[in-house]
Amino acid sequence: MELSGYFSRFRFFRQLGALLGNRNIKLSDNFYLNLLAVITGILVGLLVYAWSWMLEAGNGFLRGDGDYPQWPLIADHHWLVLLFPPIGGLLVGILFRHWGRHRRFRGVSAVIESVARRGGRLSLRKNGVEFVGSTIGIISGLSVGPEGPIVSAGSTIGSNVSRFFGLSAARTRVLLASGAAAGISAVFNAPIAGFFFALELILGDFSKKAVAAIVLASVSANVTMLGLMGERRIYEVEAYGKVPLAEMWVFIVLGLVCGLVAVGFAECLHFLENRFNNWRILPPVKPMVGGVLVSLSALFFPEVMGTGHDTVESLINGTPLPDPQLLSAINWLSPVPYLILLCLFKVIATSVTLGSGAAGGKFAPSLFMGATLGGAFGLLLASSSLVGTAEPGVYAIVGMATIFGSIAQAPLSVVLMVFEMSGNYTLILPMLIAGTLSQVMFYSVRKKGVFTHKLAKLGVQFGRGKDLNILEAIPVTRAMHRGVETIVKDTPLAEVRGIFEDSQHHGFPVVDTDGMLCGMVTTSDLSSHADEAADASVYAICSHKLFYLKHTDNCHTAIAMLEDNHIGRIPVLDKDGKPYGIITRSDIIGAYKLALQIRREELEEEDG
Repeated sequence: MELSGYFSRFRFFRQLGALLGNRNIKLSDNFYLNLLAVITGILVGLLVYAWSWMLEAGNGFLRGDGDYPQWPLIADHHWLVLLFPPIGGLLVGILFRHWGRHRRFRGVSAVIESVARRGGRLSLRKNGVEFVGSTIGIISGLSVGPEGPIVSAGSTIGSNVSRFFGLSAARTRVLLASGAAAGISAVFNAPIAGFFFALELILGDFSKKAVAAIVLASVSANVTMLGLMGERRIYEVEAYGKVPLAEMWVFIVLGLVCGLVAVGFAECLHFLENRFNNWRILPPVKPMVGGVLVSLSALFFPEVMGTGHDTVESLINGTPLPDPQLLSAINWLSPVPYLILLCLFKVIATSVTLGSGAAGGKFAPSLFMGATLGGAFGLLLASSSLVGTAEPGVYAIVGMATIFGSIAQAPLSVVLMVFEMSGNYTLILPMLIAGTLSQVMFYSVRKKGVFTHKLAKLGVQFGRGKDLNILEAIPVTRAMHRGVETIVKDTPLAEVRGIFEDSQHHGFPVVDTDGMLCGMVTTSDLSSHADEAADASVYAICSHKLFYLKHTDNCHTAIAMLEDNHIGRIPVLDKDGKPYGIITRSDIIGAYKLALQIRREELEEEDG
């Protein structure tokens, strides 16, 4: 739909267009798209403001966080806090069971999948249910953060603004990404990071149209929050000086260590997801079990409950950890092993929370992991006298920027987010060094981040805002003709011509006496060798340049081989290397159409 035509229905826009038209300026569709991006940003900013107030009030009432009064019963009996994660998990499980069923993806993964496969369409009802469930999880003390639900909510607002105006899929994707950027910008006071997050992780499209809309949405959301809440920083950090160049090598080591922890977190998360998915109990009970495990972890390390904001702020400022008002079972440990174990228990608590089926963000827990690991690293260096100028808080800040950057495969966005949140611009070089090495370490072990791993397993290969490889989800064995006829290499041409006359095929694999592929003969080969003696063998005229597919290959590989080599058919070999099928372009097209039809039916069923 042409946006200029839609908005021309309104008197204000007709007058504005006429005014600008008198100056030889025409209002383009991009102008209206940018206007909708601004509206999206303002709506997301208002939502984040109301949601932030709700989270602060809920956390204050139940856990005594912030400036809100705590429930007197809990204030007198702090151990009651341990009951909230299981209760919250049960409520989330019931909510998702009855109103959020049949969702394969949640949070940022659902947004990426929508961009890649659904033209940016997001269900207002289903994502609203997920948003409520995430809010319950955060307030009850489950180990999740706010960025996942707010990215999902912001993206849903952008998607439905586009749906309201009947925009195309391309514009819907842009407004969806604008909503995601606005969510990050508003909740973390990080407009630059929100912009890069949407481009780097959500949209994958750096076109001028997308860039302009996303910038406007991110800035609009941030300005809305500034107008409502005033100037604020997520973390109040003391001003650290620049790290000497002679000490930069230390951040290489920190980056590699954080990369290993990021790999461990991703592996633990996906392992527990699979275990909970295969566990045959009532679905609402699974998040409750996750909550029980979080509470058990809190018996040893109370800080693992919730987002861990106060703990992170203490670590990056080098101040004592806040009193969790719970008796830790191992508070006798010295700081370095305590922080290392705290990091590992946060990995476990977050993995069981999300793996059990609860919803929430991974960013805040990853900041916690990075801060505890970096803080322990800094304290260890300070006690060893290897380097002596950087404070432990410096390593905590750098650690924050590494782990999530690795698991999300978005290092630039996270580095920008951390220094916008902390306001400390002197540590950008150490963060880039550690973040790059952490990313290299993570990618050497795992090719996909936590948001795209599950998508890839289900056949979604995301790139530039599209599902690039629907064909990658189709194995060649599903599309090929089975029981392929072959011709032995010693067969005389007279007999070969008879085979072609009796068949509708235009090519056959040529095999040796052991059945192994040794060539390919086609009708064009026979035509070009029409004068060849009738008793000559087929091997004398067939093509000896072998193109073949393995039985484990997919249709994306097949179509690429056909196109690159200008051939019409390719034999498929079994595990012993013998032809047992043949595939053509028409076979692949038929399989592709069938896959599209199945996918369309799945999406209609999920949306219904």
